[in-house]
Amino acid sequence: MEIGLSSLYLIGKPFKSLLESIKLHDAKLWEVVDENSLQLDERRIQSLLELKKQHSLRFTVHSPFADVNIASLVPEVRQMAMKRVEQSILHASQLEAEAMVIHPGHRGALTSFYPIEEWRLNVDAIARLGALAKDTGVQLCLENMPKGYSAFMNDHESFNRIYDELGWENFRIVLDIGHANTAGEVSTFLETFSRQIAHIHAHDNQGNRDSHDEIGKGTVNWRTVAQKIRQSSCRTVVVESTKGVEASLERLQQLLGSSRTP
Repeated sequence: MEIGLSSLYLIGKPFKSLLESIKLHDAKLWEVVDENSLQLDERRIQSLLELKKQHSLRFTVHSPFADVNIASLVPEVRQMAMKRVEQSILHASQLEAEAMVIHPGHRGALTSFYPIEEWRLNVDAIARLGALAKDTGVQLCLENMPKGYSAFMNDHESFNRIYDELGWENFRIVLDIGHANTAGEVSTFLETFSRQIAHIHAHDNQGNRDSHDEIGKGTVNWRTVAQKIRQSSCRTVVVESTKGVEASLERLQQLLGSSRTP
């Protein structure tokens, strides 16, 4: 199992900070967050590909998420969101990424008037993105969202629902442990979808909000979680803490026994 780092903690810093961090760490797996100051373009992708070759790296990519709603009832907003995510899928393909992480859509101001339509737009968008990812050789991974926010897909039942509608043909699950902890469903996700989880985001919190804390500083039972991860089909895990990043990586490596696939 490969354990690595998400570049989420570098958001707001220059892109060169990501390149420097990759060179400084011995982590061979990096999740590139295609957002804000780290947004990818041709030149940046080439820089990452050079590092990939030099250091035998593996990449995953997290699609843009700021103000992105693939289920928006406003056509112009939905089209903009889809365009951004589709472009990010192409970036992932260029990087030969192991996984492409996307967020589901979320509810808007008109939810009470069009709840069925919003869900339908969410499902249709995921199906469309999954087909594009498959065509470009990328494994699309749909992320579970934290409880208490407007996003769809914050519990295991919503994943059962989308499976009933779409099947698992074009996407798998990226289990965000911190998000699942806010819903009290970490073990439920790992047990219910042990064969569908392709990738994991690891960070901690107190269960009441999505704070991306250092691993071991919240209420997640990491020893139990580590055991269930080892029993799952997941082969890539990235630390997505924005606090105590180094300590989180070391802790996760200890829990899972190794930072590298044998």
